[in-house]
Amino acid sequence: MSRTTDRRGGRGHAPRVVVVDDSPFMRGLIADLLDDAGVAVVGEAGDGAEALEVVAETRPDVVTMDVEMPGMGGLEAVERIMAETPTPILMLSAHTDDGAAVTFEALERGAVDFFAKPGGEVSAGVSREADRLVAAVRSVADADL
Repeated sequence: MSRTTDRRGGRGHAPRVVVVDDSPFMRGLIADLLDDAGVAVVGEAGDGAEALEVVAETRPDVVTMDVEMPGMGGLEAVERIMAETPTPILMLSAHTDDGAAVTFEALERGAVDFFAKPGGEVSAGVSREADRLVAAVRSVADADL
């Protein structure tokens, strides 16, 4: 079931983001990091099908999209979102890094950029990369489609 939230708390012109990841823990971690940096997380989804619904409902400025998810994966979701509700998408996965075939496929299907989740202790790694993640989200939100 998709979950729509508005964590903006009255902040100014913060980008509005939907976080898509099959891990509830990762969704929460990413949402909290973005929220702490003043980025408005307006929705979350656990797979591509939920992402389509939440993006259509919330019309965010950017979507962070995991690649590997049950049901509709990230690559198919990127293609569908770009066809149905064009929105800048930042691929966010352990599988998206420089040179990876999936990175190029995601970009070909319409993703704007990618952010590689750090290896090892996931929560510590993502937290260490919070500033870079926030900068990537802000950059992608400004992309022209």
